[in-house]
Amino acid sequence: MLTPLNQPSSKEVPVYNPDSDDFEITYDINEDKQPKSYILRSREIDYFPPVIADHIKKHLADRLLNKRGVKTNHSDEHDQIIKEELSVEL
Repeated sequence: MLTPLNQPSSKEVPVYNPDSDDFEITYDINEDKQPKSYILRSREIDYFPPVIADHIKKHLADRLLNKRGVKTNHSDEHDQIIKEELSVEL
């Protein structure tokens, strides 16, 4: 459930973490060698700017595939997981 502190802006993209573990990733959005950490809690939806959301989805999909024993060569299965399991339509 969203609290007032994590309400999305109109330009943010929802991302869902279907895993039983939290997902943490760093991303240097400003390319200033000072990456910021982002955490997507287990089985929760959070909102991110589009470029960060895409980065999180890609790496979270890789982790989910690795847990399933699937190589992460960004195949059609990889794209399908991003589409079906990580993206959220509101």
